[in-house]
Amino acid sequence: MDWWTFAFPTMKTAFDMAVITRETPRRRGTLGATGVGEMAMVSTAPAVINAIYNACGVWVTDLPATPDKVKAALMEAGKG
Repeated sequence: MDWWTFAFPTMKTAFDMAVITRETPRRRGTLGATGVGEMAMVSTAPAVINAIYNACGVWVTDLPATPDKVKAALMEAGKG
């Protein structure tokens, strides 16, 4: 199968599903809101984290990846 013949799901072909809402207020969002799936749709953060790993050999798992967090990860790994 390739992208030319792949049929994307539509509302007519979708399966029955239940919607579960979990509220997690955000201080910086409009009225404390955040978009559904925002982080999953933007690849900037994973690209930066992978670049840090490729350059330094350590994973920063708490965003934003500040210089202090990179330094702390290096120190923890014994590379700093």
